[in-house]
This record gives sequence, structure tokens and C-alpha cells, in this order.
Amino acid sequence: MLSRRSGSLRPFRLHHPGRLCAISVALVILGSSASASVASASGPVSVITFGDSVPSGAACHCIPFGEKVANSIASTQDKDYAFRNYARGGSTSAGLLSTLKTPEVRTNTAGSDLVLVETGANDFSPSKAAQCRNDIASKNCYGPQLRALRSILSSALRTIKSLQKYPRAEVMALGYWNVFQDGAVGRAKGKAFVVGSDRLTREVNKTIRFAARDAGVWYVDVYTPFKGPKGINDPTSLLAADGDHPNGDGHQAIVDAVIRRLGPRTSLV
Repeated sequence: MLSRRSGSLRPFRLHHPGRLCAISVALVILGSSASASVASASGPVSVITFGDSVPSGAACHCIPFGEKVANSIASTQDKDYAFRNYARGGSTSAGLLSTLKTPEVRTNTAGSDLVLVETGANDFSPSKAAQCRNDIASKNCYGPQLRALRSILSSALRTIKSLQKYPRAEVMALGYWNVFQDGAVGRAKGKAFVVGSDRLTREVNKTIRFAARDAGVWYVDVYTPFKGPKGINDPTSLLAADGDHPNGDGHQAIVDAVIRRLGPRTSLV
């Protein structure tokens, strides 16, 4: 657990490289009926992230987006923050469910104000991306994994939400800009891979959005900040050298997306 005084981070832009998939302590759901205001009892703002290498901060050499979100919220209230990062490289949606069985995790989740979850990318193998580009969701391609992701993730999100004891605590489920490599690194793998990985990512994001809706939490769009509303922007400048994880600017783009989704009502009571 890392706890710092609010304002100890540079609140908005960091210029370092990095990236890894993850589930962040805030699960945001598009079209969810949940309230977007974050609330807590007295004491520091408590933020948790779950997921894969992305929320873990892999390849970034920077402060991961979850902690920057915690600092941003706490600084508006002149409070301290408590940040716990349970995201791990290689973690899957099933791994998240296992993590949520840990007593320490359950106790800390109960006292959280915001949980950010970014997971699911490691549920899929890039080996079929090119050949399945025209039939992404079929049973011979990624259909079974997409259905399993919705079931497992919705269960995990419900569990997190049920553990939180503060009535206005929030959970946010984050999508991806790409579940595989992107930018210049992705393009080097050929057009078929680029098309297939983008189509799969759109399906994964739709699945995460549905899982968030099922659980009554918020979905956070990470695709648009990296690739634009039409998916045609080059995200290379937001990615680490491996093309697979966000760098410092990429993590800041995710922070901005989370804060926008929370809206103006980020005060803690």
C-alpha cells in the first residue's frame, strides 16, 4: 500500500515511457445507473486498482494512473490519499476473481472510495488476430472468450461493489485502446494484424461495457483518448517502446478519461 499526502505528485502531466494491462480500482460503466460522485468517510481518500500490467504501471517508469487519480481527487479536498495497487502483469479476469477472495483485499475494498478495474486483455491470444479479423466473435475465433469475459467480469464487479461499505463509493471498469500491440509496433506486424486486433478490441470494450452495466457500475472509454472517435489516430506517442503499454503521457490520458467520467462531483463526504 502506498499512501501519500495529496499534492505530492505533479497532478497532471508526467513525461515517462511505459505500459501494461490491468484492472484499476475504479470500474466505470457507460450507461450505468450508478452515481458518478465519489464519497468517503473521514480520513484519506482511498483508491484501489485491479487488473493487468496496464494499471500496474508496467513499462512506464512513471506513477501509474490509479495513484494519479487518487492524488487528483484528494488534492481538490485538501486531503491525504491511500492508494493500493493490486494490478499484476499477466492477470486475467479469472485472476481478478481469485484476488477478490483474499481477506486483505476484501477488507481494503470495503473501505475504498473508488475502485478502478482494467482487465480482460490477457484473456485473449494474439495468435489468431490476423486470421480471425473477418470473424472475430465466431465460435472458432474469440466468441467463447468474449462470452466468458462478460460473465466473469460482471461477477467480479458485483463482488467489488457489494464489498464497499460507503454508500457513494464508486467502481469503474476501464476499456482498452488495444488488447494487443498498437502504434508503430503493431503496424510492423502487418495490416491483417492491425485490423484484427482493432476489431477484437472493439468487441472486448463492448463486452466490458456490458459487464459494467450488468453490475451497475461505470464504464470508462479509454479507446477514444488514444485513437480518436473514429479509431484512426496513431497512439504511438502515448505508448511505451514495446507498443503494448502506456507511457507517462498514456497514463495521464487515462487519468483524464477517469476524471471526465466522474464529472464535477468528485468531492468526498
